[in-house]
Amino acid sequence: MICSPKIRTEKRKSSASVSLRLVLKLIAKSLEESKELLTFAAETFQIIAIMTTVELRTSIMEELDQMSVEMLESVSKYVKRLRHHTRSARKVKTDQNKREAAMLFVKNLSVQGGMPVPAEERGVEALVNEKYDK
Repeated sequence: MICSPKIRTEKRKSSASVSLRLVLKLIAKSLEESKELLTFAAETFQIIAIMTTVELRTSIMEELDQMSVEMLESVSKYVKRLRHHTRSARKVKTDQNKREAAMLFVKNLSVQGGMPVPAEERGVEALVNEKYDK
């Protein structure tokens, strides 16, 4: 069978057309696979992002827990110091009150039948002068 040039051209066109269709189908299939691969990559990326977020949150929570423990320890130390200071202040105030009471007693001190010791003078000399100079 001898084919005419016109038929050969048509066969070539049809075989080129078939080849083109096959190439287009392969490209379409490849695009579909690429689309599926991209979808898979996007889902994987989302999973990784979620895992990273969870890991970061866990890390942050652990750090916050540690910070809160350290803060509680600091507050506890501060409260202990404050209590100690308050006790010391009470003791000092009590000592001051006792001293003031003693000074008031000395100011109002008088010898039996004598006059009170002058408040502006201090010491034994003032007492001796007051008692024996009369």
